[in-house]
Amino acid sequence: LGPCMMVVFVPLYVGLIPGQKLSHATAAIPLMNVSLTIKEIVAGTVEPSMLAITYLSLILTAGLALAACSLMFRRESAVFRS
Repeated sequence: LGPCMMVVFVPLYVGLIPGQKLSHATAAIPLMNVSLTIKEIVAGTVEPSMLAITYLSLILTAGLALAACSLMFRRESAVFRS
């Protein structure tokens, strides 16, 4: 569980570094885009195009995660541990 948490927390913390701005590149990076978008929303300077890129990135990430889970749970051994 430790390495998985590092994969999640590192992009979140990078987004909290002062001076980081939401750009087209950072809006496409999952988890980092969430912290940067929240920072922009609170400041009141979010652009609709950046918000759309963030949403699309998160929807794509969720879709890929759902597809991976579906493939893993198609095996009976993964479900019943036999």
